[in-house]
Amino acid sequence: MNFGSGGVSLETSGFQNANTAFYTFTGAQLQNIFNVSQGQINFNLTSSYNLAARLLLPQYSYRDVFDGFDNSQELFLFQVQAEQGRLIFCYNTGGTSTQSYWVPAGTENTLFGQGVTLQVKLAWSGSSLNLYLNGTLVNTTSYTQATPNWTSTSSFTLGANDPHYYGGGYFSCDDVIGGFQAQNLASSTPALHGDVERGGAIGRVHGGIGLEQHAADGSGLSGGGRGRHHGGLDGHGGEHRFQSERQLDSHAQRDIAIGFDRADGAAGNGVDAEMRREQPGV
Repeated sequence: MNFGSGGVSLETSGFQNANTAFYTFTGAQLQNIFNVSQGQINFNLTSSYNLAARLLLPQYSYRDVFDGFDNSQELFLFQVQAEQGRLIFCYNTGGTSTQSYWVPAGTENTLFGQGVTLQVKLAWSGSSLNLYLNGTLVNTTSYTQATPNWTSTSSFTLGANDPHYYGGGYFSCDDVIGGFQAQNLASSTPALHGDVERGGAIGRVHGGIGLEQHAADGSGLSGGGRGRHHGGLDGHGGEHRFQSERQLDSHAQRDIAIGFDRADGAAGNGVDAEMRREQPGV
Protein backbone atom coordinates (compact mmCIF):
# COMPACT_ATOMS: atom_id res chain seq x y z
CA MET A 1 0.00 0.00 0.00
CA ASN A 2 1.14 3.52 -0.78
CA PHE A 3 -0.39 6.49 1.04
CA GLY A 4 -0.32 10.13 0.05
CA SER A 5 -2.29 13.34 0.29
CA GLY A 6 -4.53 12.24 -2.61
CA GLY A 7 -5.43 8.79 -1.33
CA VAL A 8 -4.15 5.23 -1.37
CA SER A 9 -2.88 2.92 -4.10
CA LEU A 10 -2.57 -0.84 -3.74
CA GLU A 11 0.04 -3.10 -5.27
CA THR A 12 0.96 -5.41 -6.92
CA SER A 13 -1.78 -5.44 -9.53
CA GLY A 14 -2.59 -7.80 -12.36
CA PHE A 15 -3.86 -11.34 -12.62
CA GLN A 16 -2.40 -12.52 -9.31
CA ASN A 17 -3.28 -12.32 -5.63
CA ALA A 18 -0.12 -13.66 -3.97
CA ASN A 19 1.30 -10.18 -3.44
CA THR A 20 -1.57 -7.79 -2.96
CA ALA A 21 -3.60 -5.76 -0.45
CA PHE A 22 -7.17 -4.53 -0.21
CA TYR A 23 -9.97 -3.56 2.19
CA THR A 24 -13.21 -5.55 2.56
CA PHE A 25 -16.45 -4.76 4.40
CA THR A 26 -18.72 -7.72 5.16
CA GLY A 27 -22.26 -8.38 6.36
CA ALA A 28 -25.91 -8.26 5.34
CA GLN A 29 -26.02 -4.64 6.56
CA LEU A 30 -24.33 -3.64 3.31
CA GLN A 31 -27.79 -3.66 1.72
CA ASN A 32 -28.60 -0.55 3.76
CA ILE A 33 -25.69 1.28 2.16
CA PHE A 34 -25.63 -0.18 -1.34
CA ASN A 35 -29.29 -0.02 -2.33
CA VAL A 36 -29.83 -1.34 -5.85
CA SER A 37 -32.97 0.78 -6.27
CA GLN A 38 -31.41 4.21 -5.86
CA GLY A 39 -28.01 5.50 -4.84
CA GLN A 40 -24.83 7.34 -5.62
CA ILE A 41 -21.09 6.61 -5.44
CA ASN A 42 -18.41 9.31 -5.64
CA PHE A 43 -14.63 8.99 -5.59
CA ASN A 44 -11.45 10.52 -6.96
CA LEU A 45 -8.99 8.47 -8.98
CA THR A 46 -5.45 9.62 -9.82
CA SER A 47 -3.86 7.77 -12.70
CA SER A 48 -0.47 6.12 -12.31
CA TYR A 49 -0.04 5.73 -16.08
CA ASN A 50 -0.50 7.49 -19.36
CA LEU A 51 -2.41 5.51 -21.97
CA ALA A 52 0.67 4.18 -23.77
CA ALA A 53 2.14 2.83 -20.53
CA ARG A 54 -1.18 1.32 -19.46
CA LEU A 55 -1.48 -0.49 -22.78
CA LEU A 56 1.97 -2.03 -22.22
CA LEU A 57 1.02 -3.57 -18.87
CA PRO A 58 0.84 -7.40 -18.76
CA GLN A 59 -2.33 -9.02 -20.03
CA TYR A 60 -5.43 -8.66 -17.87
CA SER A 61 -4.19 -5.30 -16.63
CA TYR A 62 -7.54 -4.38 -15.07
CA ARG A 63 -7.59 -2.09 -12.04
CA ASP A 64 -10.56 -2.63 -9.69
CA VAL A 65 -11.49 0.45 -7.70
CA PHE A 66 -14.30 -1.42 -5.94
CA ASP A 67 -16.12 -4.72 -6.21
CA GLY A 68 -19.23 -5.81 -4.28
CA PHE A 69 -21.18 -9.08 -4.00
CA ASP A 70 -24.34 -10.21 -2.26
CA ASN A 71 -24.37 -13.95 -1.56
CA SER A 72 -23.19 -14.86 -5.06
CA GLN A 73 -23.83 -12.04 -7.55
CA GLU A 74 -21.37 -9.29 -8.44
CA LEU A 75 -23.58 -6.24 -8.00
CA PHE A 76 -21.20 -3.28 -7.71
CA LEU A 77 -18.04 -2.69 -9.71
CA PHE A 78 -15.79 0.00 -11.12
CA GLN A 79 -12.83 -1.15 -13.17
CA VAL A 80 -10.25 0.61 -15.36
CA GLN A 81 -9.22 -1.19 -18.54
CA ALA A 82 -6.95 -0.45 -21.50
CA GLU A 83 -7.71 -2.53 -24.56
CA GLN A 84 -7.48 -2.12 -28.33
CA GLY A 85 -5.62 1.16 -27.95
CA ARG A 86 -8.41 2.65 -25.83
CA LEU A 87 -9.15 3.56 -22.22
CA ILE A 88 -12.33 1.96 -20.86
CA PHE A 89 -14.27 2.29 -17.62
CA CYS A 90 -16.46 -0.70 -16.72
CA TYR A 91 -19.02 -0.34 -13.94
CA ASN A 92 -22.15 -1.75 -12.35
CA THR A 93 -24.47 -0.53 -9.60
CA GLY A 94 -26.92 -3.32 -8.93
CA GLY A 95 -27.78 -4.32 -12.48
CA THR A 96 -27.77 -7.71 -14.14
CA SER A 97 -24.97 -6.67 -16.50
CA THR A 98 -21.87 -4.48 -16.50
CA GLN A 99 -21.85 -1.18 -18.37
CA SER A 100 -18.84 0.36 -20.13
CA TYR A 101 -17.67 3.77 -21.25
CA TRP A 102 -14.95 4.12 -23.88
CA VAL A 103 -13.11 7.39 -23.38
CA PRO A 104 -13.10 9.31 -26.69
CA ALA A 105 -9.92 8.57 -28.62
CA GLY A 106 -7.29 11.23 -28.27
CA THR A 107 -8.59 12.54 -24.94
CA GLU A 108 -7.36 9.73 -22.68
CA ASN A 109 -4.27 11.45 -21.29
CA THR A 110 -6.05 14.75 -20.77
CA LEU A 111 -8.79 13.02 -18.82
CA PHE A 112 -6.77 10.31 -17.05
CA GLY A 113 -3.09 10.52 -17.92
CA GLN A 114 -0.27 9.94 -15.45
CA GLY A 115 -0.75 12.13 -12.38
CA VAL A 116 -4.18 13.38 -13.49
CA THR A 117 -7.00 13.15 -10.91
CA LEU A 118 -10.42 12.18 -12.23
CA GLN A 119 -13.63 12.87 -10.27
CA VAL A 120 -16.08 10.00 -10.75
CA LYS A 121 -19.77 9.85 -9.85
CA LEU A 122 -22.21 7.01 -10.45
CA ALA A 123 -25.90 7.74 -9.86
CA TRP A 124 -28.62 5.16 -10.39
CA SER A 125 -32.39 4.87 -10.08
CA GLY A 126 -33.05 1.15 -10.54
CA SER A 127 -33.53 1.42 -14.29
CA SER A 128 -31.18 4.20 -15.38
CA LEU A 129 -27.47 4.59 -14.58
CA ASN A 130 -25.54 7.84 -15.07
CA LEU A 131 -21.76 8.17 -15.21
CA TYR A 132 -20.28 11.60 -14.47
CA LEU A 133 -16.61 12.43 -15.01
CA ASN A 134 -15.32 15.69 -13.54
CA GLY A 135 -18.90 16.78 -12.96
CA THR A 136 -20.01 16.21 -16.57
CA LEU A 137 -22.55 13.55 -17.52
CA VAL A 138 -20.79 11.38 -20.11
CA ASN A 139 -22.93 8.24 -20.28
CA THR A 140 -26.51 7.21 -19.48
CA THR A 141 -27.61 3.60 -19.78
CA SER A 142 -30.80 1.71 -19.10
CA TYR A 143 -30.44 -1.60 -17.29
CA THR A 144 -32.34 -4.37 -15.56
CA GLN A 145 -32.14 -4.25 -11.77
CA ALA A 146 -30.81 -7.38 -10.11
CA THR A 147 -32.60 -9.08 -7.20
CA PRO A 148 -30.01 -9.22 -4.42
CA ASN A 149 -29.71 -11.95 -1.79
CA TRP A 150 -27.89 -10.17 1.03
CA THR A 151 -26.43 -12.46 3.70
CA SER A 152 -23.69 -12.46 6.33
CA THR A 153 -21.25 -13.43 3.57
CA SER A 154 -22.04 -10.36 1.45
CA SER A 155 -18.99 -8.18 0.97
CA PHE A 156 -17.75 -4.96 -0.55
CA THR A 157 -14.09 -4.57 -1.43
CA LEU A 158 -12.11 -1.42 -2.05
CA GLY A 159 -8.89 -1.55 -4.03
CA ALA A 160 -9.09 -4.99 -5.69
CA ASN A 161 -11.58 -7.63 -6.70
CA ASP A 162 -13.78 -9.13 -4.00
CA PRO A 163 -13.02 -12.35 -2.02
CA HIS A 164 -16.06 -13.94 -3.69
CA TYR A 165 -13.81 -14.18 -6.77
CA TYR A 166 -11.24 -16.89 -5.96
CA GLY A 167 -10.38 -15.36 -2.60
CA GLY A 168 -10.03 -11.76 -3.74
CA GLY A 169 -7.06 -9.51 -4.35
CA TYR A 170 -6.81 -9.85 -8.11
CA PHE A 171 -6.54 -6.67 -10.22
CA SER A 172 -5.60 -4.47 -7.25
CA CYS A 173 -5.72 -0.76 -7.98
CA ASP A 174 -2.35 0.97 -8.23
CA ASP A 175 -4.14 4.10 -9.36
CA VAL A 176 -4.71 6.33 -6.32
CA ILE A 177 -8.19 6.12 -4.75
CA GLY A 178 -9.42 9.04 -2.64
CA GLY A 179 -12.60 10.50 -1.20
CA PHE A 180 -14.74 7.40 -1.68
CA GLN A 181 -18.39 7.86 -0.70
CA ALA A 182 -21.45 5.67 -1.25
CA GLN A 183 -24.98 6.87 -0.51
CA ASN A 184 -28.29 5.06 -0.25
CA LEU A 185 -30.64 7.73 -1.61
CA ALA A 186 -33.72 5.58 -1.01
CA SER A 187 -33.36 5.91 2.78
CA SER A 188 -33.71 8.76 5.26
CA THR A 189 -32.48 7.01 8.40
CA PRO A 190 -30.41 8.97 10.96
CA ALA A 191 -26.70 9.65 10.78
CA LEU A 192 -23.89 7.15 11.24
CA HIS A 193 -20.32 8.20 12.03
CA GLY A 194 -17.16 6.18 12.46
CA ASP A 195 -13.51 6.07 11.63
CA VAL A 196 -10.63 3.71 11.16
CA GLU A 197 -7.00 4.70 11.51
CA ARG A 198 -3.89 2.81 10.58
CA GLY A 199 -0.38 3.82 11.53
CA GLY A 200 0.21 2.64 15.06
CA ALA A 201 -3.27 3.48 16.41
CA ILE A 202 -6.39 1.43 17.07
CA GLY A 203 -9.26 2.41 14.80
CA ARG A 204 -12.99 2.21 15.27
CA VAL A 205 -15.76 0.80 13.12
CA HIS A 206 -19.35 1.60 14.05
CA GLY A 207 -22.31 -0.43 12.99
CA GLY A 208 -21.43 -4.10 12.92
CA ILE A 209 -20.03 -4.16 9.40
CA GLY A 210 -16.90 -6.27 9.48
CA LEU A 211 -13.79 -4.56 8.11
CA GLU A 212 -10.94 -6.65 6.80
CA GLN A 213 -7.52 -5.39 5.83
CA HIS A 214 -5.93 -8.02 3.64
CA ALA A 215 -2.31 -8.58 2.77
CA ALA A 216 -0.42 -11.24 0.89
CA ASP A 217 0.18 -13.24 4.05
CA GLY A 218 -3.56 -13.89 4.34
CA SER A 219 -3.68 -12.58 7.90
CA GLY A 220 -6.73 -10.35 7.44
CA LEU A 221 -9.55 -11.42 9.77
CA SER A 222 -13.04 -10.06 10.34
CA GLY A 223 -16.31 -10.71 12.07
CA GLY A 224 -18.80 -8.35 13.63
CA GLY A 225 -16.64 -5.36 12.88
CA ARG A 226 -13.29 -6.83 13.88
CA GLY A 227 -10.18 -7.26 11.80
CA ARG A 228 -6.47 -7.64 12.37
CA HIS A 229 -3.35 -7.51 10.29
CA HIS A 230 0.18 -8.45 11.32
CA GLY A 231 3.12 -7.53 9.15
CA GLY A 232 3.54 -3.78 8.87
CA LEU A 233 2.04 -2.70 5.55
CA ASP A 234 3.40 0.80 6.19
CA GLY A 235 6.94 -0.53 6.46
CA HIS A 236 7.20 -0.11 10.22
CA GLY A 237 6.10 -3.58 11.31
CA GLY A 238 3.81 -4.14 14.24
CA GLU A 239 0.13 -4.90 14.50
CA HIS A 240 -2.70 -2.89 12.99
CA ARG A 241 -6.04 -3.55 14.64
CA PHE A 242 -9.64 -2.73 13.78
CA GLN A 243 -12.05 -3.06 16.67
CA SER A 244 -15.80 -2.50 16.68
CA GLU A 245 -16.53 0.19 19.26
CA ARG A 246 -20.24 -0.51 19.41
CA GLN A 247 -22.99 -2.28 17.52
CA LEU A 248 -25.82 -0.35 15.92
CA ASP A 249 -29.12 -1.55 14.60
CA SER A 250 -28.66 -2.71 11.01
CA HIS A 251 -31.19 -0.14 9.81
CA ALA A 252 -28.97 2.66 11.08
CA GLN A 253 -26.55 2.41 8.16
CA ARG A 254 -27.16 4.35 5.00
CA ASP A 255 -23.89 5.37 3.44
CA ILE A 256 -20.17 5.04 3.79
CA ALA A 257 -17.44 7.52 3.11
CA ILE A 258 -13.79 6.57 3.16
CA GLY A 259 -11.01 9.13 3.02
CA PHE A 260 -7.39 8.02 2.80
CA ASP A 261 -5.05 10.66 4.19
CA ARG A 262 -1.44 11.00 5.23
CA ALA A 263 -1.11 10.67 9.00
CA ASP A 264 1.66 12.19 11.13
CA GLY A 265 3.46 10.38 13.92
CA ALA A 266 6.12 7.80 14.56
CA ALA A 267 4.32 5.16 12.52
CA GLY A 268 4.68 7.21 9.34
CA ASN A 269 2.00 6.96 6.69
CA GLY A 270 -1.49 6.07 7.87
CA VAL A 271 -5.01 5.68 6.64
CA ASP A 272 -8.24 7.16 7.89
CA ALA A 273 -11.53 5.61 6.83
CA GLU A 274 -14.77 7.22 7.81
CA MET A 275 -18.25 5.72 7.70
CA ARG A 276 -20.90 8.37 7.92
CA ARG A 277 -24.37 9.23 6.69
CA GLU A 278 -25.53 12.39 5.00
CA GLN A 279 -28.99 13.51 4.05
CA PRO A 280 -30.32 12.33 0.67
CA GLY A 281 -29.13 14.44 -2.21
CA VAL A 282 -26.26 16.02 -0.29
